Order: sequence, then C-alpha cells, then structure tokens
Amino acid sequence: MKSAGRFSSIKFTFLSVSFCALFMSCGLDTIISIDPPTIRDNSPTYSTEEYAVLYIDFQTNESSSNLNIEGGSFLGTEVYYKIFNNYTNATSYQSSIESVNTTSNGDAAVTKLIDTYKYQPLLKKVRLSSGTVVQVSDSVFVPQKGSSRKIYFRPHTYASSDSIDFRSSIAIPHGYNSTYSGEVYSYIGYDSTRGAVTYNYVKASSEWYDSNGNALNYDDLIFFEPYRNLSGRNRSFDFFDQNDTGFEEHAEPVDGDEDYVYNETWSDENKATYYVHFYAVGVAMDTTTCTYAYSLVLDLGIIPIKKESN
Repeated sequence: MKSAGRFSSIKFTFLSVSFCALFMSCGLDTIISIDPPTIRDNSPTYSTEEYAVLYIDFQTNESSSNLNIEGGSFLGTEVYYKIFNNYTNATSYQSSIESVNTTSNGDAAVTKLIDTYKYQPLLKKVRLSSGTVVQVSDSVFVPQKGSSRKIYFRPHTYASSDSIDFRSSIAIPHGYNSTYSGEVYSYIGYDSTRGAVTYNYVKASSEWYDSNGNALNYDDLIFFEPYRNLSGRNRSFDFFDQNDTGFEEHAEPVDGDEDYVYNETWSDENKATYYVHFYAVGVAMDTTTCTYAYSLVLDLGIIPIKKESN
C-alpha cells in the first residue's frame, strides 16, 4: 500500500480491473495526490435538537488538480456513515479519525474510516408504490461533474411536516438563478421511463420545474433518498417509521448490522435516539495499480435521529 500526502490507495476490486484497463499505463509508479473536500456549510452534532438544521450540507472539491491527476482518474466524492446508539462511541470514533487526518499521516484517516471502523458508503435509493426499491448505480455518492458543487441531503423524514425541507432527500443547491428569480435546489428524482431525473425547486416560491423549465406538481414527485448500505437488505434512516407506512425498510438497526455500533448502555434511556456520523472523501482510480485512491476525510457531523412523541 502506498502512502503519501493527501491520498490513500486501498480496496482492490474486480470492478476496478475492468475500469482501469481503459487507462492502464507502464513505467514507474506515480504517487496519487487528491485535494480533499474541506467546506461544510452545516455541522450538526449529537446534541442538535432543532429539526431545521438536522441535515448535511457540504461542498465537493473538483479542483483543476483533481481533474488532472497524474496517473489517476478522479471519480468524485464518496460519503461514508456509521450508526451508534451511544454518542460516546460516536465521538470516540470521530476523535480517533480526526487525530490522524493530516497530510503527514498519509492514508491513516481513511484506513481507520473504512478498514478499522467499517464506515459504509451511503446509497441513493427510492421505494416505488409497487414496493420495488430502485438504486442509483453511481460509482460514488457524488460523481465528478467538472466543477465543485454544494451537496445537501437529509437522511431522515420528520413526521410532523410534509415540506421538502423536512423530507429525506438529496439535492444540489445552486444559489440564485435568474431564470427562476430565486434560489434553486436540484433534487434527485425518479421517472418511470428515464430513471434518475432532476427536479428544480425554487425555494422562495415553493415551485417545482423539470430540467426543461416545465412546471411540476410536488405531490406527484418521487425522490431518491439516502439509504443504508446493508448486504441483501433495503433499509432507510427512518428508523421508527413515524408515518406508519409499515414498510420493512423503515426499521431500527440491530446488533450485528455492519453499519451499526451497538452499546448495551444507550445514551437515551428510552432507547429512542440513534446517532449517525457522516464523512466525505475524494476518490480517484490509480490507473497504474488499479486501486482506489482517497483524499483526507471531511467530518460532516453527527445527526441524532430521535423517535418523535405522538
């Protein structure tokens, strides 16, 4: 395993062989250097209680150096997560990862994140009315597009509101857009014929448009949501099924889940709160060694998901 500066190169896979065969080169190894994401626009903590700020909002880093990596191909930005029922465990993991998250420690932070603590890549899925669950098959959570972008997502839907602002969803905020005379968020939606599509939301007027500028009815829209990454199972972050859907994916974590750290001593004595910790990391393919290369990691915060009182 190589280790230098801002990169880590681990996790050889069969898929990486087919991908990097297109880029295979010969000669001396080149050290892959990736600029990490560094900007968080919202930083929730395990003690945050206000629903309005229980979301993740950060910026990817698609710098010119990332888009022109010598010996590599920048794939985009991955988001990793871990679930805890005791916030002391969450903050302990957080402190341990951050203690080595420096260029002088090479790949130590991402190695702790992925290999030691088994944080899992976040998925994008949607449940259709038929019961079928569809997944976006991107190589990473935020594939590279050639420029840095803001990324917003809410892992959990709050039962007290049907507003998009409190709904589990994923969006790219664009700021002010003169076409719509307001701030625009592009949400990842689902269309039965096209798959993943973009729904543009004008925040000031609460109006929705498709990518061609045609008006849409919010009640007709289907949104992709952040989903847990579990082998052979579809599971959301709506742990308590507060909207009484009865869907099996809205289930609490159980001891033994690969994305969950269970502690017999709960932080919430009523066993009604879980804590989800998120990280972002830049990812590239080392085209010489056919391995993934990683940047330093960006702590996105810890979101408490609490059972609401009826």
